[in-house]
Amino acid sequence: MFDYPNRAALLDGGWDFAGRTASGAARDTESSSRPVGYGGAGVSIPAGPGDLWEGANDTTNTMFRDLPATWSRTEVSLSFAPGSNFQHAGIVVYDDDDDYLELSRAFNSFAGGQGIAMIDERAGRATDLPRLATTATELRLRLDRTPGGALIGSVSTDAGATWRTVGSVTRTFDAPRLAINVAGSTSGAPAATIRSVTITTGGAD
Repeated sequence: MFDYPNRAALLDGGWDFAGRTASGAARDTESSSRPVGYGGAGVSIPAGPGDLWEGANDTTNTMFRDLPATWSRTEVSLSFAPGSNFQHAGIVVYDDDDDYLELSRAFNSFAGGQGIAMIDERAGRATDLPRLATTATELRLRLDRTPGGALIGSVSTDAGATWRTVGSVTRTFDAPRLAINVAGSTSGAPAATIRSVTITTGGAD
């Protein structure tokens, strides 16, 4: 469960707000103007105006933790109802602001409206993979890593009973972290409630 009662408990649980620029400098993402909510029902993160997309690199309240070398799966259960362009919430395998793979519940009227987005950014150049349409607001997002280096994004809208593949890329990361990113808002600040986060090890190089 992602049911931290306060900020101190989140930090004690191994999370932080320390992003990394492409040059390796620290970037503090924590925002006092859009505070995170903590409690037994999950951690509530408002969608701020920033983004990881290419040169933006100005997300707020993005949470990070180190991934073990043998990680094979990351999964998040969340509630989110985006309604304005570019709002999104999800998980990121993250080296730095210019090198990451993001899987999120998103809204983009230029890319089909409501759906699941998978963004593969390398050296500051982002690729928006074909999106999977959905209007679900309660869902699970999963990134699997195979022994051959493929990263497969999937979504479940029925509490994990069935899964649909969103996309797949093959790539490696130097010092990957897992990030929870709620961002991209151009109007309003709808909150995503993060209910659980799991990391599975074994089965990948």
